Amino acid sequence: MEIRMKHELKVVLGALLASLVLAGPALGQALDGTLKKIKTSGTLTIGYRESSPPFSFMGPDKRPVGYSIDLACMSRASFRNSSGWRTSSSAGCR
Repeated sequence: MEIRMKHELKVVLGALLASLVLAGPALGQALDGTLKKIKTSGTLTIGYRESSPPFSFMGPDKRPVGYSIDLACMSRASFRNSSGWRTSSSAGCR
């Protein structure tokens, strides 16, 4: 029983070590594409379709509503809180 536990511990520690070694280079990668554009401009743009119920559509008050709008508003709030950047007002977020 003790030999089996030692073997399992070696396997787990080996897997952990391998994941740390392989994940190391990913931490140092430079920003490119969309992430670079967001960082340099300080702007995050989120779009939606006006006629894709239940994801996004125009409500009775002519404001966008739906799952996608809710997700965009939550993303906007999270981004504002975590980045410290100022965000503009949005027609769909209340």
